[in-house]
Amino acid sequence: MNKLLCCSGRRSLRHQILNGHTEWAMNELAKDQNQQDRFHQELQSICGHKKITEENLPLLPYLGAVFHETLRKHSPVTVVPLRHAHEDTQLGGYRIHARSQIAIIYIWMSHEQEAMGKPDEWKPE
Repeated sequence: MNKLLCCSGRRSLRHQILNGHTEWAMNELAKDQNQQDRFHQELQSICGHKKITEENLPLLPYLGAVFHETLRKHSPVTVVPLRHAHEDTQLGGYRIHARSQIAIIYIWMSHEQEAMGKPDEWKPE
């Protein structure tokens, strides 16, 4: 019985994350008519009024860009589980000693101004 509840809980969490991600994507698309038009045009040209299938995905690059940009800006994960350095090393100019724990804060990486330019803008292009 516990296994069933555990699996059901995981499915529910995945469902919540996916729904939230879809809502963020729709919210971002709603802000820009050009992005909406491009998204709609791509879907219509490949799928028409049919369902999107797995076989269609490689033919929908803007859909992929919308998905990835939404994950970047509105990530459901903020901190990656701790990593451990097995030996002395350097990372980004910092000396990391063996057996150190390393926390990777994803939200900081995905909103880093130097790498992203304008990280608070949603730009699937």
